[in-house]
Amino acid sequence: RGDAVVTGGTISALVSSERSASRLPGTVLVVDANEGVRNALHELLQPERVSIRLSSSGQEALAMVKQKAPALLIVDASLSDRDGIAVLEEAQRIDSRMIGVVMTGSASVELAVRAMRAGFSDVLTKPFQSESVLTTVRRLLELHRMRADQTVLKHAAVRSGAVRLQSVPFQTFGD
Repeated sequence: RGDAVVTGGTISALVSSERSASRLPGTVLVVDANEGVRNALHELLQPERVSIRLSSSGQEALAMVKQKAPALLIVDASLSDRDGIAVLEEAQRIDSRMIGVVMTGSASVELAVRAMRAGFSDVLTKPFQSESVLTTVRRLLELHRMRADQTVLKHAAVRSGAVRLQSVPFQTFGD
């Protein structure tokens, strides 16, 4: 049924017949110093037909984001060169539409709160449950697609004249 555990090595029993043949929209950038984790996530996501990029450091990931921002950034909380949460914050200054997921081997309430305040949409705890990772990635890529569609529709409505944007002057209370 696709409930293999991803521990940083290979994925033992996966390939679910429930997977869709259509390509998921957007790109996923996976950032982890551990090559086994990067490769395991690549192997897990590849049958989903999603575009996957891999990075071993925060600095390399930020260079990749500047080159072409992903829809979804999955980053380890503690990278060798930078704090993973700081990487997302910096990446979102480059492209605020990006959605972030933090990975950690030692989840805590403090980390979860810090991640959510920084703009992360989810926290994945290592070792991963593959179905949980797939569900999270599918959900967040769909969210990214819907936000992009909404933006396109808003711009089309404004250009067509169906919607008029106005500046509301500032008023003091009591006027």
